[in-house]
Amino acid sequence: MTIVTKHSVAGFLVGAITVLLIELLAGSWSARTLQEDAAVRREAAHETARQANALQRSEAAARGVLGLNVADLTCRFQDLQGNTRSCADLRGQVTVLNLWATWCPPCREEMPSLQALWEDKTVAVYCISEEDPADIARHPVARGLRMPLYAFQGEVPEPLRAETLPLTYILDKKGRIVYAHIGGADWNHPEVRQMLAAVGRMP
Repeated sequence: MTIVTKHSVAGFLVGAITVLLIELLAGSWSARTLQEDAAVRREAAHETARQANALQRSEAAARGVLGLNVADLTCRFQDLQGNTRSCADLRGQVTVLNLWATWCPPCREEMPSLQALWEDKTVAVYCISEEDPADIARHPVARGLRMPLYAFQGEVPEPLRAETLPLTYILDKKGRIVYAHIGGADWNHPEVRQMLAAVGRMP
């Protein structure tokens, strides 16, 4: 025979209430989690759309500057030791002009291939950022490279302002933009080297 006392009834009620609270809290947590997940998905969708729009604008801008003579632009940039160059220096040989930033993962990933081009000395390679030179110098990517890195000084010409990084221009010997590429690439690939050699033969 089971004896029911006030203590057993109280224990039963406490247990029931505890289970109910757990279910309510679990339901509340689940609802909150679903709402947070939905918010994250909406934010991700907005960010994807923003990046797609920026890429489209960058691609349109890149197509629009083909043929532009960068050497005629007014701009100055310096290496991390303070040596200053100008856009007028971007003529005389085929040039790979890479616009990048330390915070950009694909920019950092393509640096070894750009350095391989620079080491061959068959083309000029300029990797220029809009960041402060001191910030670039402190970044691990700068300490791991032998080629010089550059930072713009003063106003950056409109054609060299990139919404999407990295943005790379290939200039012929006269300083004209003959090719534009948005995004990371293997600049040491044989096909790229063939293209650069072809640009070097242009009149």
